[in-house]
Amino acid sequence: KFKNGDSQYKTKAEIAKALYIDEITLNKFPATFNENGIPTGWEEKKIESLIDNIKTGKRYEKKTSNYRGKIPVLDQGKNGFIGYHNNEAGVEASFEKPVATFANHTCYRRLIYYPFSTIQNIFVYYGKGVSTTWLHYMSLGAIKFSEYKGHMPEFKSKKAIVPNNDLTNTYEEFIFPWLHQIWNNQQEIKTLTKTRDTLLPQLITGKIRV
Repeated sequence: KFKNGDSQYKTKAEIAKALYIDEITLNKFPATFNENGIPTGWEEKKIESLIDNIKTGKRYEKKTSNYRGKIPVLDQGKNGFIGYHNNEAGVEASFEKPVATFANHTCYRRLIYYPFSTIQNIFVYYGKGVSTTWLHYMSLGAIKFSEYKGHMPEFKSKKAIVPNNDLTNTYEEFIFPWLHQIWNNQQEIKTLTKTRDTLLPQLITGKIRV
């Protein structure tokens, strides 16, 4: 649709408008391909080369976690967490610097923006030479759960077409407003849920009245 001579769009401004991006961003994309069909300047790399592993500090188990606490403990299940603790977080993360996680046996993936700790077999990492956010979303379909086994070696061996770091950072900047809105909504839900769980028993027992 956008190839030379075969496009309904005659100028870069028209193409940028059709793609909902600006011309500066459009100019970051190569206009040609190499003999392998890869955009010029982009490379095919193993995911392993894009991962910068993070030390996760003390590991926890269900029996060493609490029902409530300041720091959540990430596990390998669909729900994500097995409990909490009140010690120092094993991994620091924030809106400005989220981290990616991979559950070795179940393949569950997350992009986390708050301090947390983990159980065994959770890998935590930043992007190496690329945006962490871009790496997380780019590789979501790279591997799927097949059986309860270690999947990380297979995940690392997968290949991806990788643009330059400037373009992966541009992607991160582009989607961050939506991510921040989602994360803010999640935080608000947690606050409202905590308020409900605190007030509802007191309403039921008559300790407080509306």
